[in-house]
Amino acid sequence: SATVPLKSIDSYFEGNYLVELYNILDANESNAIFAMLVALLSEYRMSQGLQSHLKHLTVLEEAHRIIPSRQAGPGEDRVSSPAYEASTLLAQMLAEIRAYGEGIIIVDQSPSKIIADVLINSSTKLILRTVHGADKECLGAALSLSPQEQDYLSYLNTGEAIASVSGIYQPVHIRIPK
Repeated sequence: SATVPLKSIDSYFEGNYLVELYNILDANESNAIFAMLVALLSEYRMSQGLQSHLKHLTVLEEAHRIIPSRQAGPGEDRVSSPAYEASTLLAQMLAEIRAYGEGIIIVDQSPSKIIADVLINSSTKLILRTVHGADKECLGAALSLSPQEQDYLSYLNTGEAIASVSGIYQPVHIRIPK
């Protein structure tokens, strides 16, 4: 029988790959594996040295499953929780990894369920219509929005967003072309 040659873990950080964890593992196993992948990716990027441009992009969907704001479940020790470990690693990685050419897109419909450090340390935020009070407050804190500006998030139409980009003093209202 033919054997498939094993790839170096480094090769996965250069190409396009989809890692789907929630269909095959429980939440704790997924969080532990994600924490390991984040650590490996961070080490790999740093070993490549500082970069002046984007080399690789990681997209994290349903982020609250991996980097939850409430890091430990009932009866769990917060420090040993896999979700806490993953949240801490990703928050630290976001603060450091951009300089090494790694971009991270965090996607979630409930930003209040994501660890606050991740929202605060992201340099670009794109906010679509948000109606839930806790989500508006969370985004308001991350973007320094007034209560009136937070309320406005409920009135965004399809194709409209609030964008916050480092280097621009205030968030701006944008239209997204079809």
